[in-house]
This record gives sequence, structure tokens and C-alpha cells, in this order.
Amino acid sequence: MTPTSFLLRRSANREVVGALPTPVRRRRPLLIAAALVLGALVWLVVSTGLDRASERVQVWSLATPVVRGQVVDRVHLAPVEIAAPETTGVLVVTNARLGELLGGVWAADLPAGTLVSHGLILERLEVAADEALVGLALSPGRWPSPALRAGDVVMVVRTGDQPGVLVERATVDGIAVLGDAVSATRLVTVTVPRGSVSEVAAAAAAGNVTLVVVS
Repeated sequence: MTPTSFLLRRSANREVVGALPTPVRRRRPLLIAAALVLGALVWLVVSTGLDRASERVQVWSLATPVVRGQVVDRVHLAPVEIAAPETTGVLVVTNARLGELLGGVWAADLPAGTLVSHGLILERLEVAADEALVGLALSPGRWPSPALRAGDVVMVVRTGDQPGVLVERATVDGIAVLGDAVSATRLVTVTVPRGSVSEVAAAAAAGNVTLVVVS
């Protein structure tokens, strides 16, 4: 064996002995478990949110436009479906709730499609501090038409020996028909300024009041 080949073999031996060991991959079970738990939580949150968003609830909406003071009628109301998270403040459809709504009055002029909430229906229109309610028993010919309804703005006119306008603008608060729907007397309650109460009441007692619808 030549010296040269001996050196080459020793060099080869050193290369083998000094070579770096192959790294061993260690599994980390705690990290794997934590990742699985986190993935499960994320899936649960996402699936719950999707289910909640897809849940639909029926609520009341307006089938027709209404005006302030108009009596709530069944034809005004229609059920519509909306997403459950959007039901805050609006009225969910139930038979009991329908019975509570009918007979109230609308608090404002509202377009069709409006979702009905508690504040939109009142037992009666509110009267300001400087106003008062006066009841007028009107025979046929003293009210403008059978279409007169709560919320209409009217002029209160005195007839008889001293004709004149008692109130330029009064609001009809409610109407009750005493007898036949066409020719019977109507008890019309109007909101008038407090300063005009005595004149309007006196004229009404004498049968000298007529209402005229104004815009």
C-alpha cells in the first residue's frame, strides 16, 4: 500500500466519523392538540353565526300607507320575514299581538313597507299642553264626507246668526258613528287650541258647528 492511498483512506475514515448525524423530528402532541381545539372552536363560531344569520322571523309591516291618527285596521298590517338578528324593536307576528294593535292609532304618516315598532302605534294621539280635546255631535251635512277620519286637518266653522271661523286648523282625534253609517250623527273629537275651547263647545251645544277639511 502506497503512502498516498493510506492517506486517502484515513481521510475517508475521518469524513465518515465526523459526519453530522441526521436530525430526528420530534412530535409535539400538546401543540397538535391545541391546534385541533382551536380549529374546532373556529368552526363552532362560524357555524353558529351562519345558522343565526339564516334564521328568519315574521314581523308586522305596513301593507298600505297610513296617516297620523288613523285607526289601526287589519288591512294595514302584513307579515314579512326578516333575519332574526334584525328584530330588535319591531313587533313579531302573533295572534295575541294583533289583538293588541287593532283599535290603536298611528303616531305618524308612514309609507307602505315600514316595519311596525311599539312607538308607531298609540292608544290615542297625544295632546300638547296648549291644546284640548272637544267632542262635536255633527248631524249629516255638518261633516265633510263619510271619508272623514282620524288625523284629518279640519277648519271648525260656526254657523247660525253669527257665522265665522272658530279654529283655522284642528286635528280630528277620533270618530264614532251613532247609528246608521251613512246618515247618522257622528261624534267627532277634535284637538283645538285651549283658547278656543269655550267658543267651540258653545257652538257645538247649540248645533252651530260645521267641519271643513283643509290641506
